This record gives sequence, C-alpha cells and structure tokens, in this order.
Amino acid sequence: MTSPLEIYREWQRRQQARDFEHLGEVVDLEGYTENCLGLTGWTTGYGVAYQNFVKNMVTPWADRQTTVEEIVEGQDAVVIRSRTEATHIGEFLGIPATGLRIACLGRGYHCEGQGWSRRWAMGAA
Repeated sequence: MTSPLEIYREWQRRQQARDFEHLGEVVDLEGYTENCLGLTGWTTGYGVAYQNFVKNMVTPWADRQTTVEEIVEGQDAVVIRSRTEATHIGEFLGIPATGLRIACLGRGYHCEGQGWSRRWAMGAA
C-alpha cells in the first residue's frame, strides 16, 4: 500500500471487518486526529474517534448505504465525496428516532505518510 487511496481502502476494509488488531498498520492510532464538523470538534486518538463514530454514525441509523461519488487523490492526500443514506432509528443530536430515511453528503479524508493521521469530515443532510 503506497498511495493514499490504497491506504484509505485498506483502512475501510479493516474497520468494517473489525480487524482492530492490525488497524495500526494503516492508522496512527495515538496521533490520529479528526474533526467531525457539528458533532465532535477536534478529537485525538483513534479509539476515541471510533467510539464517536459508532455513537453518532452507526447506533442511531439502520440500513446505511454509502456511495462514493468522487475521488481526488494527491501524493499524500485523498479526498472522497460520498453520499450516505440511512434510516433514523435512535437519538441523534438530541432528536429521538423518527423512522425517516435521510441522505448525507460529503466527507473529506487526509493521509500523511504511510498511515491515516488526520481526517476532517463534513456532512449536510
């Protein structure tokens, strides 16, 4: 894995497979920093960021489907624009489950060196 896109894809594969034992090969687990705009502010440490992800983007939603719409890759960075659809089944930002299907657009990722170290995510429903 040498390109940012290859690292991103392997990160996603390992995260979805819950292969946390080998995740450190593609993610800087201690130095990982992310900002999930409107949800978390800046977070450091992959464990904390992953817990935030599960709390905000997994638990309140069902039937999640994400489609990648555009990929822009540079030498040490990749930005991926995607569309995620899901059904609102649990509390999210203080709003109780509505059962409504929503769509969220936009995500940005940044890679440095041979592993993920920084991510900035933004979405709009």
